[in-house]
Amino acid sequence: MYILAVAAAIVGIGSFFKISDIQVTGNVIYSSKEILDVAPIELGDNLFLLNKRNIEESILENRNFVDTVTVSRKLPDTVEINILESQLLASVEANGAYFVLNRKCQILSKTDAEDASRHIRITGIEPLSPRVGEQLKLGVAEAAKEDYLADVMEMMLVKEMYSYVSYIDISNISSLKFDYRDNLVIDLGKHEELERKFDMLERILADLAENDRGTISLAKVGEGHFIPEQ
Repeated sequence: MYILAVAAAIVGIGSFFKISDIQVTGNVIYSSKEILDVAPIELGDNLFLLNKRNIEESILENRNFVDTVTVSRKLPDTVEINILESQLLASVEANGAYFVLNRKCQILSKTDAEDASRHIRITGIEPLSPRVGEQLKLGVAEAAKEDYLADVMEMMLVKEMYSYVSYIDISNISSLKFDYRDNLVIDLGKHEELERKFDMLERILADLAENDRGTISLAKVGEGHFIPEQ
């Protein structure tokens, strides 16, 4: 009797709460149709039986310029797919051409020097055969730099610092540097404990005047030092 009751309940659920509206929000680069074309969801599907994770993963895998996807149910019959698309964040030069990257080090577009200058300039790497829509590729000896770059750019976005940064120099992976407000150089040191280092950076910046010039060293985890320009 219990099994029959469960089966009846499942059939009952399938008869109600059918999806009659699918809304895509937050998208600019992709049209709603382009998002739905790669989303395993259709009108008429059951609202409570849909697999949100599968939908999110499918969109992320098939639409390179999407950073995050959130699928939510809205009773009685609506599904909302909220899209956060990639931000044009940094640029890198390769063989005389310029490429724009998002925070995941995916190549979003190919551009000219003037447009590239509007984004954070990445130096100290040599991209291999860069192509729009693909992940930035570096040589074996530089492979670890890509992860470091992506994590640093993520922290810059989280801390809302990216608009004050004009370059990131990762020529030395043990001493990644970037500028801040054109009058400070930030030395992050090695790729470790970045959240703690950026928290420390915020505290140091809060104690400085906007026109102070010098270097902020964060090479040692848990410590931060401002070295005034002489």
